[in-house]
Amino acid sequence: MENMPASGSKKLPVMTMTLIILAVVLFAGKDVIYSEYSKLFPAKKTETPLKEENNFIKDTYLNQPYRADDVMRKSNIVQIGNALEMYFLQNGSYPVSLGGTKLNDENSVVYQDLVKYVSPSNLKDSKDPVFFYLYKSDGKSYEITARLENIKDPECKISDDGFCIYKIRKSSAN
Repeated sequence: MENMPASGSKKLPVMTMTLIILAVVLFAGKDVIYSEYSKLFPAKKTETPLKEENNFIKDTYLNQPYRADDVMRKSNIVQIGNALEMYFLQNGSYPVSLGGTKLNDENSVVYQDLVKYVSPSNLKDSKDPVFFYLYKSDGKSYEITARLENIKDPECKISDDGFCIYKIRKSSAN
């Protein structure tokens, strides 16, 4: 019986070595096994081409390089709105512009008022002068509009000219 542990301990290294060799052979041969399996059971093609008008990914993302510009326009309008709120808190009214002011006009009074609260880059569209932010206010409420490039944007209203117009409105009563 004293020989049992000695023979048992000799079998353990042999068993461990056998498992290690088996694992190495299986790992090294996995590509061969997969290749042979693929020949016997080829993958079925389940991909069906989508019709051009129903290709959501292509229509929504790939063919819309303007998407980032429109997101930036919406973000800028929010930043401008925040600047107007800070202006209102300090002055008791919004800058008045009854006929509307293009916010890219560095000589306008509204521009000069807003650059105290927001970066000038937020007031000028990346595709200025074709695209710009328009500001209107009676001092008690305001409206900021931007023309978007994506006429399918659900948040825009189509103008009489066929442009996609995105706007935010705020009243001091809100």
